[in-house]
Amino acid sequence: GAIDLLLSLAAAGRAPRSLGPARITVEDETPRSFRIATPHHRFEGNLLRGEIRQFLPGEDGPPALLHSGNLVEFTWRGRKHCLDVEDAITTAAIEPTDHGVRLVHEGMVAGQGRFSRGAATDLARLRYAYEIRADSPAVTLTVTLAPLPGVTLDRVRVTTACDGMSAGEGVDYGTLVFGEGEAARRV
Repeated sequence: GAIDLLLSLAAAGRAPRSLGPARITVEDETPRSFRIATPHHRFEGNLLRGEIRQFLPGEDGPPALLHSGNLVEFTWRGRKHCLDVEDAITTAAIEPTDHGVRLVHEGMVAGQGRFSRGAATDLARLRYAYEIRADSPAVTLTVTLAPLPGVTLDRVRVTTACDGMSAGEGVDYGTLVFGEGEAARRV
């Protein structure tokens, strides 16, 4: 309908001037208290705590989504580890991209072998990068776990999470869709 018409006009370079191109506004670029607005959402949070709150435009109250609660699990030298990603974050940044911004938090993941004593050993660098575009309501997340030279991690599992998604307190979800196309699962 109307959205298809506007998208086709924009693709042909004939979008009505009153609409203009989609814009992203970085209102506060401080990683500890950032605030970013797009036509689709408002984002606020603290990247050093691994917390990104996503609001629908014009809505106050609790966020629609809270990107947080990520875990990394692995086995190293016979010992299983399950760590909160937020505890490993040491650096954070907001980086410009061609079509928006990338919110990044990263840090070192440490652990001990089965018979190790003393302090944990740095094992890998873990990076979460959330890309926000002005022209899309989707948030693209790329997670990279890069073991340090000479380190081999077994049974690796890295999770992404959205906390605070329980219905109630003004939050109601009709349907959540995980995946795309034939692989999509509705809950």
